[in-house]
Amino acid sequence: RPLVQEDSDSDETTETTVTERGQSTMALRLSLAGEVVSPQAEVQGHILGHRGFLANIAPAALVRVRVHRGGPVTASINNNVVQVETEAALPVTGTGLQALNITGAAGSVVSISRLSPRPLIMESSRSTPQARTIQSPDPLDSTAAIAWLSSVSRLQEPTPTFVGNGATYGVTLGGGFEKSGVGDFRNDYPFQSLAISIAKRGDSNHLLEHTRLSEMSRHWFGGTISSRRSALGHPSVLGEASWVGQGTDWLGEIVADGGFSGGASHYSITGEVRLPKRLNNYWTLTPALSTDLGKYSDRPLDEVDPQVWTPYDAAHHSGFGVTLLLDWRGVRDNRVRFGATGESTPSLSPNWVESHIRFDSVLFGQTTLSLVPAIGYRFLSDWRSQAYLRPRLTGAIGSTHWVGAKRTRVHVSAIAQWLPLLDVVEGRLELEFKWSDRRGLRDLPPTSGPFRGALDIEVESE
Repeated sequence: RPLVQEDSDSDETTETTVTERGQSTMALRLSLAGEVVSPQAEVQGHILGHRGFLANIAPAALVRVRVHRGGPVTASINNNVVQVETEAALPVTGTGLQALNITGAAGSVVSISRLSPRPLIMESSRSTPQARTIQSPDPLDSTAAIAWLSSVSRLQEPTPTFVGNGATYGVTLGGGFEKSGVGDFRNDYPFQSLAISIAKRGDSNHLLEHTRLSEMSRHWFGGTISSRRSALGHPSVLGEASWVGQGTDWLGEIVADGGFSGGASHYSITGEVRLPKRLNNYWTLTPALSTDLGKYSDRPLDEVDPQVWTPYDAAHHSGFGVTLLLDWRGVRDNRVRFGATGESTPSLSPNWVESHIRFDSVLFGQTTLSLVPAIGYRFLSDWRSQAYLRPRLTGAIGSTHWVGAKRTRVHVSAIAQWLPLLDVVEGRLELEFKWSDRRGLRDLPPTSGPFRGALDIEVESE
């Protein structure tokens, strides 16, 4: 049953779960001295302050109050007042949230949980019950408690909202023009594209059953096959497979991709791990490390898709990257990000660095806006005969709409980039159809959008 704790010494709250014998029994919102507190044991204890403990509980329920230290305490709910020395059971009746108030000597430690359901015993086979230490408010409440326990012990009905066992499938139509990408020189390439994708959230409860990782991490798997064509070069076929993992204090991504166009080809693998650290309610600091390793074919004789082969990519086929992000989320549905990133060449010398500010906003619950002003610096290297500054301004807008019985989503997006010192403007439009059989957004990893996690900006790739 839903439950909200109001900490008498703090205005900050968070969500956590209380379990009993391996079963989830109540959902709490809990903080202590302004810091988020996660339950470290099967029962969460609460230290009483001078104003006691106040919780709102949804009926019908039978709440057990235990005194672990100190006491006695006084518990009251539904006009029932009980003096608790060790343990007591209080029925919660009525409609709407009911206030449970526990008072006692400051420093007393109490916990609340829900009594485990038990099967109804027929009168003909009823045996003499053993003595119990649980106190009941009065005989009428004891009868109500037994009736409630018997009713909830029946076989559970299916959940009202069925969750499908499949995956999320997508088809994307796109078009635009590329003039530079991450390269040092102009490379005009208008294109049209078609992509087919699949995304699946892994059920870690089955993959890692009976391990702590089943509750501490989540995993997503994805794959995409796409084709691009242009009047200025050979068509291309590209493929990508990805894994995203997220734990309580880390987020990682591994992507393997490859493609061919004309006589050119490449394949590569990229990995990144980020360690977000929440500083307070508004600020999050995220350091990250990344590495990539690729193999490119020799220079083709004809023009090919720059997503498959460019002189810049062939010369910078591998390297390491370091990123530091600082996020501010002081306004709902908005985020400001300050970031700095650096990447090495294959010989581990500096390739480029960039600092940026990113503004993200959600409008009307379905439209996202992003704006990224940035300034970078390209170092002198074996490939680059002259170092130079590389400012850029990147903007994006996207809108998602549900169609029909909320199994199909249509996403329309546009992204544009201006590189003033290279006299380049490039961009693309995309129309994407996503279909999932009653799975909602669960198959979208935290890397899929600016409000789903820390790993969502493709620095120097748009």
